[in-house]
Order: sequence, then structure tokens, then C-alpha cells
Amino acid sequence: SGYQISMKIAICSDIHGNQYALNNFFKDIETQKIDKVLFLGDVFGYYYGQKECLQKLMECNKAYCIKGNHDQYFLDLKKNPAIISNLVTKYGSSYANTSQITSEQVKFISNLPLYAEMTLDSLKLFFCHGSLDNYLEGRVYPDSKIENEKLYCKYDFVFLGHTHHKMVKLLNNTVVCNPGSLGQQRDGLGCSYVVFDTLTKVIHYKIVVFDVDFLSKEVELKDPSMSKLKEVLFRVNSNHNE
Repeated sequence: SGYQISMKIAICSDIHGNQYALNNFFKDIETQKIDKVLFLGDVFGYYYGQKECLQKLMECNKAYCIKGNHDQYFLDLKKNPAIISNLVTKYGSSYANTSQITSEQVKFISNLPLYAEMTLDSLKLFFCHGSLDNYLEGRVYPDSKIENEKLYCKYDFVFLGHTHHKMVKLLNNTVVCNPGSLGQQRDGLGCSYVVFDTLTKVIHYKIVVFDVDFLSKEVELKDPSMSKLKEVLFRVNSNHNE
């Protein structure tokens, strides 16, 4: 056929219970002609609105969701409650408050795929949380050397999350992009997502603004000993790889 159907995809990752950012993301994309929402995983960990975030994602009929490492930790916790203290020590008290997650939501998380492949406008696209050789835990930072390049080169565009660092890098003819974190930016450049246009092949970063002070007060109340959960919200342009 002689014409192409352009699609605009909003791609986001790493919400981590920050329903304030997620609500503003959904308000933001309502003002654009978005055809599809791709969420690259991690509803759980750090902040406290996991239930609300899950509900929003489940109700959005344009959303296609992928499993992140923290979503897997939550499922592990359901199977083995003994790991709770380890999770709370590392990632905060939000893991101690997962009893309100409904059985329907648990089923939704269990059924999330580890990756998605699609061909849109003759572009081969791949989406996962971590990396192509480790879907849940692999980390590709802006300055990382990508291992197993061959895995990537089958695709035109690869979208990854997990590091919370915005990134667009060219690997031979493959564009590898991280939309940054929607819920907990770590690169000092703000909470973000990208809009990808399959026709123009342009990746456009969007910053999501929310009430950071409100969330940081919640951290003070619920995780007073975890200053990092608060610090990271106010971080300004840094290149911490963490």
C-alpha cells in the first residue's frame, strides 16, 4: 500500500508507586493524539500508591504493560512472606503495605509479559524493562557498553527502563532508548516519558511535573530513616549511575 499509518506511542517506565506523577502523565497524554501507551514495568517499590497506579494502568484500554523487577519482587513476596524485611530494608515500607492489592490486581501483575515485540509502520520494535539479555534486571546506562549487540540489531528501535536515566543511543542501525523514570527520576533531569512517532521516527521527551514536596512529606512520615527516597526526588542534573 502506498500510504503509512502513523502511530503515536507514549512510552513510560518505573512508576514506583508515584500516583501523583502517573495521574499527571495521563492528563498530559489526553491533550495529545496518543494511540498506544507502553509501560515498561515497576509499579512497585519506593513510594506508596501502587494500588492506585495499578488501577489506572488496568483501566487504560490503550495501555500495554510489561513486568519489571519490582513487580516480580511483589509476586515473590506473595509466595514467600519471609522476604518482607529484606524488601522493606532495601526499598522502603511500601512493601509492608501490599495487603490492599486486590486479587484481580495480583492476577494482572502475574500475567504481565517480560517483553513485547511489534512491527508498526514496518518498524521492528522491542520493549522490555531491563536489557535484551536480562529482561528484568539488566541495566543499560547512557555510558554502558552494550553486551550482546547481536540481540539488539534485529530491531529498529529498542525501548528499555530500569536505570531511571534518560538515554538515546545508536547501536549500528538500532536506536536504543530509555524514557527515564516516570515516578523517581535519578538523572537530575526530571520525571519523564517519551512520545514516539512511528512515521517520523522521532522520539520526543516529555517532563511530568507533580507536587514533589507532597510526596517527600509522605516519605518523611512513612520512611523517616530512608533519606535517599526523598533526596532523589530533588536531585538536579547529576550522572550518578545508581
